[in-house]
Amino acid sequence: MENNRRITPPTYLKGTAVSVPEHVLDQELDGEIVLLDLKSGVYYGLNEVGSRMWTHLSTLSDLDEIMDKLLEEFDIDRATILNHLHDICHQLKSLELITLEGEFHAQIIEAVSC
Repeated sequence: MENNRRITPPTYLKGTAVSVPEHVLDQELDGEIVLLDLKSGVYYGLNEVGSRMWTHLSTLSDLDEIMDKLLEEFDIDRATILNHLHDICHQLKSLELITLEGEFHAQIIEAVSC
């Protein structure tokens, strides 16, 4: 049975690095990003917000810097963006579409293990 309890995301991102593995390709279609996992052959579509997050995840390596960019782009508070960033990183990490190193990564592994 799946555990659906809400995980409190970390509030500290500095020092957490993100990278996109070589087996993941992306393409923009009509303002949204489509990801292809070459290992599994599966396509994933991201909505507008997910696409903006992916753009930063795939071009910047520091989650703290990504957070700052998202705060500049969206008219929402830091906690809301942090929750969305945590959720997308959790999903992408579990699908092996990104790799994470650092404190944020440790929090996501803990969340997956629960």
